[in-house]
Amino acid sequence: MILSLGMLVVVLALLIPILAIVLHSPVGRSLADRSRHVDDEALDDLNRRVIALEEDIDEIGRVVRDLREETHFLQSLLQERGKPPPIPPPNR
Repeated sequence: MILSLGMLVVVLALLIPILAIVLHSPVGRSLADRSRHVDDEALDDLNRRVIALEEDIDEIGRVVRDLREETHFLQSLLQERGKPPPIPPPNR
């Protein structure tokens, strides 16, 4: 148990400088630059897609609002249909 714990400490102690050497090497810097690089064409495509989605969401909002108004109107018509006709006021 103590031997395996000691080996783990030694391996971790050796990994720290090895990791530092690899990260500061040209290969490590190249990998870091590649991960930070954003393709302008892909970014423009993503921007166009987001704009299209926003327009679609606005259109869906308008359609839902119109449907809500139509439903309210139809419900009021159905409620009035069930009521007896109003009695006209007497003529004097």
